[in-house]
Amino acid sequence: MTDTNVPVETAGRVINAIVLLLCTVWTFLMSIFRSIFPEQAPVKERPKTITHKPRSEDSTPVSSPRVVKSGAELLPPTITNRHKSLPLENSTTAPIENNEYNLVIIGKDDLVEKKRSSGKEEYMRKSELNTRMSVAREAKGLDLADFAFVLLPFKLRSCTMLHTLDLSYNKLNSLPSWFFNNMSPTLRRLNLAGNLFFELSNSFSMLQLQELNLSYNKFEYFPNVILDIPTLEAISIHHNSLFTIPAEISKLKKLRHLNIAHNMLSRLPEELVQLENIKFLQIHGNSYIGSNLKILQALYELHPELEREMVIAEERDMEGTNVRTKRSRTVGSVITPNSPSAQARSPLSESPSTPTESGINEKRIHGLLEILESERKYTRYITLLYSQYYLPLTNDTPLPNVNITSPQLPYETVEIPDNTLRNIFPPGLVQIVNFNTTLLTELNQIIQVPVDEPPSPAVVNQSMIGPLFIERAPFLKLYTSYVSQYEQAYRTLSDCFAKNPDFKRVVDEGIKLPESNGLALMDLMIMPIQRIPRYLLLLQAVFSHTPSSHPDYDNLKKAMDKVQDVASYVNKKIEETSNRHKVIEIADELNIPTIIEPHRHFIREGKLTMEGEEGQREFKVYLLSDMIILKEFTTLMQGIRKYSINSILTGAYVRQYMLASASIVERDDLKEDEFVLQVEYEHREKVYRFAASSEPQRKLWVVKLKELINKARAH
Repeated sequence: MTDTNVPVETAGRVINAIVLLLCTVWTFLMSIFRSIFPEQAPVKERPKTITHKPRSEDSTPVSSPRVVKSGAELLPPTITNRHKSLPLENSTTAPIENNEYNLVIIGKDDLVEKKRSSGKEEYMRKSELNTRMSVAREAKGLDLADFAFVLLPFKLRSCTMLHTLDLSYNKLNSLPSWFFNNMSPTLRRLNLAGNLFFELSNSFSMLQLQELNLSYNKFEYFPNVILDIPTLEAISIHHNSLFTIPAEISKLKKLRHLNIAHNMLSRLPEELVQLENIKFLQIHGNSYIGSNLKILQALYELHPELEREMVIAEERDMEGTNVRTKRSRTVGSVITPNSPSAQARSPLSESPSTPTESGINEKRIHGLLEILESERKYTRYITLLYSQYYLPLTNDTPLPNVNITSPQLPYETVEIPDNTLRNIFPPGLVQIVNFNTTLLTELNQIIQVPVDEPPSPAVVNQSMIGPLFIERAPFLKLYTSYVSQYEQAYRTLSDCFAKNPDFKRVVDEGIKLPESNGLALMDLMIMPIQRIPRYLLLLQAVFSHTPSSHPDYDNLKKAMDKVQDVASYVNKKIEETSNRHKVIEIADELNIPTIIEPHRHFIREGKLTMEGEEGQREFKVYLLSDMIILKEFTTLMQGIRKYSINSILTGAYVRQYMLASASIVERDDLKEDEFVLQVEYEHREKVYRFAASSEPQRKLWVVKLKELINKARAH
């Protein structure tokens, strides 16, 4: 007798098969229905492509870096930038197979018209993106700018033939590992401008890029990994917060275009002169001190065709401002938020912020996390400076609250005098390390970010950092001694390197330390110089995206005011110290030590000329607070006639006059660039009819001289 009872397991399989069959039939019917009644959406055209006409003699070759003298982002001529448009060559729509570069342009004009429904808009953008990505699989260029990507779309992985990729103005802060594996064979141009990058992955060295745009990001430290890409010909990293450019940039022998404008640089590496192929250099919007003009002069001598955008001081004016051709800034001063570099921030931080429905402000959260990340990196680097360089060389007692590592550099192989070692480091480094270690601990307690988990947006958004900076701002004044004495310490270290190559060799080994990220001793030493203005910028970014209803709004405003006051105080002290050092330098240069007085400080210097019996006479003029010094350049015979051994040996004749016995003489026969200075010398009056380089310069000299003469007579 046959058993008619079907086992339960067999019945389940039959039911599953029936359900699967019904789903398949339903899917088939729906596909037929959609083909008959499509969605009411505009028909999308074929993606636009660009075909370039044959290049004329005066046009820029596509294969060469584009020279953009306006400071715009470095992009290939074939890519459209919606934030700062670059001129395209005449183009026509053509099939992809007829386009030399197969460039797919994806921009706002190419997107399907957006609907009011946010869900519909998201669908349309994704649909358009999918279309472009599928077309770009065989293309050599792809523009994915302005898509608000937080992560790269995985479908990009299939675009293995890309030569040019534009990912600018998204929300990226990292790139996945598959990107480097898939793109490294063919990718030559990469645009990451206007994103949220703090640092770059070590995998970047796998790429064989020729052009890289990192402008308008969040870099405080130069991404040294790109120095391992020897094929690079153009780097654009302007409008970040870089403090230093590494000396190892000389490794990029093919580099032709370097844009480092609008950062927070205080020094240029001397190794820039080793860039054999450099043709274009943008460095404006930075605050320069030290030997930069010497480095630039060497660059121009080696590369006469070098194009550049920079600001050169015509006259040095330490009383208030520098007279510059384009903009003013006190040499060596702390940049404030009103300065050009401070105002030049990422456009991402300038756009208005809008909280989500839950009240969480994405840009405020990002600003808070940026403060925390910036402080972590800064504290890590100055701790490295303290533990690997300062402590081993000075044998000082370690701070108890600082986690230090044992020295790893073989200092015992070299001998350096103790007094020299002490002067290598600016005073105040120990106090700065101690202060910032404590500040980082307090920030970690306020902005609670788990180590192994993503931060909670709601928790971070409610973080109140204003009271902390209100309380700690006065302690930032301890940076004063370090910043004021930095330049002198830098010169001491440079002299020490020059006299003791073995010591330099040992110190240079520090760039190989894992925690150094390729930064040398001088790179670490310069970091405290711009820390105060960096705090101002970070606080300003958080404040600009904090609604007035937030409990930390008023606190942030007070904190910014207090930090601004400290920045002004430090600037004033820097100026005073610099002025005193300048008087000493003048005394040494002219061999007149008697001019060094506690009350005397430097005002300005410049070149003036005067017509004489033997032709034009040239003077280097030093204006001090109560004295004017004239250094006249002389020939051998002129020195003999003046009975001056010093002028015979140095080729200059020096005279000094007290301003209390001087006056500006008004005359009608003067040219627009001339003025007359009358001085009393050994009970005799002497008159100088000087000519300045221009009429504005004459006005500056006259105004400043009259002001100082009146002050000197009043005393």
